Amino acid sequence: ERRGRGGEVDGSDEYLIRLCGRRMTTKERIHQLVEDLPESELETAKRVLEALANAPVDDESVSDEEAQAIEEGERDIEAGQVFSVDQVRTRLGL
Repeated sequence: ERRGRGGEVDGSDEYLIRLCGRRMTTKERIHQLVEDLPESELETAKRVLEALANAPVDDESVSDEEAQAIEEGERDIEAGQVFSVDQVRTRLGL
């Protein structure tokens, strides 16, 4: 649940447009998310953002085999051929 500065609960783009009169940029939205975080979550957010900022750039291209596997997975998702986390845990005996 997200609350705006006026206490409204809404995370939609329309709500964000009402707040600033235009669609927010990604950077503005990230700033807004940080502003809306409770004080108790700020240290975690800082660690996550620092990890992202320091992560190496993934500049490896996707192989044909990897692209094919991704496409197959997307087709499975579209066809509903997926397992929930609970189903996987049960199946693996976890």
